[in-house]
Amino acid sequence: MASTHIQLADSSRAATDKRHGWRNARHWSAAMLAGFGMLIQIGCGGSEEAATDRSSDLSAPLAKVVLENQSDSEARFGLVINGRSFFSTEDDVLNEVVGSGPRPSEPDLAVALWKFVRDNRYHFEPYSPHRWSHAPVVYFNSIGFGLCDDAASVYRALATRAGLESRVWFLSGHVVAEAKVLGRWAVFDPDLEAYYLDREGRIAGVEQLAQDPSLISSPVAPFTDVSRLLWDFMLPIEPSIATSIAPAYSAYAVALYATDSDNHVEPWYDEVPVIAFDPEPFVLPPGARLVIDAQGHSTSVKSWNGLTAPRAASIRLELAAGWSGTIRLPLIISAAHGSGLVRLEDRIVALGSLELEQHLALRDRAVNSLEVVRAEAGDQVTLLVNQSRFRLDELRDVRVLGARAGAVSVVRTLQDVP
Repeated sequence: MASTHIQLADSSRAATDKRHGWRNARHWSAAMLAGFGMLIQIGCGGSEEAATDRSSDLSAPLAKVVLENQSDSEARFGLVINGRSFFSTEDDVLNEVVGSGPRPSEPDLAVALWKFVRDNRYHFEPYSPHRWSHAPVVYFNSIGFGLCDDAASVYRALATRAGLESRVWFLSGHVVAEAKVLGRWAVFDPDLEAYYLDREGRIAGVEQLAQDPSLISSPVAPFTDVSRLLWDFMLPIEPSIATSIAPAYSAYAVALYATDSDNHVEPWYDEVPVIAFDPEPFVLPPGARLVIDAQGHSTSVKSWNGLTAPRAASIRLELAAGWSGTIRLPLIISAAHGSGLVRLEDRIVALGSLELEQHLALRDRAVNSLEVVRAEAGDQVTLLVNQSRFRLDELRDVRVLGARAGAVSVVRTLQDVP
């Protein structure tokens, strides 16, 4: 059984570097949109041997699915929501990206990774300023939003795991990733949702774009997906206009590369921790319930600097009175409520205490486990879910997978549909 690796607090440099990124990230939103009179706040933006598959019905929208462990021992399982699995390892992520066929060519692999990062996140102020939040498993399971540097760092981590040499660049107000493809550096920008081709049809790198900014302003092959542009940046404008002001091909984007006096490779992002979980990562204590609610997409989640994320989701773990043990799940614990007792480092506090709330609010580590000294009736733990990936507002498919999932009952409630 694989162990769970948790990265503790980052060095003090984390906050300094991230705030530098946030400050620069603000610049292009004003530059891009001031001329349009828009009041928009944006920035730069395992195998299943002998497994049980206990599924909900795919034919009707679901209001709620409740998974309950009816046995007297813990149940372990994998979980699929709306056809999307929760990951245990970075290799799980790569397996979804490239599939089970032959390894793709370096260009195809680099582009596939770019698409995956682009499609499983959206642009917003980050959940945490620390490097643990860039670990791909945690990012795609739980977070799913952030600024340009968060996206670039997640891309670098995945590309490195996939065997591609990769690095992160600080530009003049933006952050991008590069991967070495067929011996040449190629820039990939999941946040502005673009990469750029040179006149020979090869993917251009940061330094090449600085030398020839027309590859940005007059792209050989633009990759703007207008529907994604509207979704990620929440632009309340007509698609035809969105195409014409696509940030990736704007004068501002040109300036990011062309003003290259302060462009540099930033090694701080090379130290993103590896966070991994057991192959059956969901551990449901005896008598506990995991509640997956279609209304969970309306969860109020704050960014690191206190802004409410426009799209966030959560699921709820309800504990049985009298239980004691350790909660272990592949999701970030964002809140807890109740009167039961938990161990917090060297002291015991109430589940709903201010001390625990402040501990979770630090976000200096990936908190996915919690030692419960004794649970009381009504104790609940809120788990952050990546809404961009799992779309709880369109809940139709919930599957419990694994050889030890037989004790888990699945109760579903259909939505009232006219």
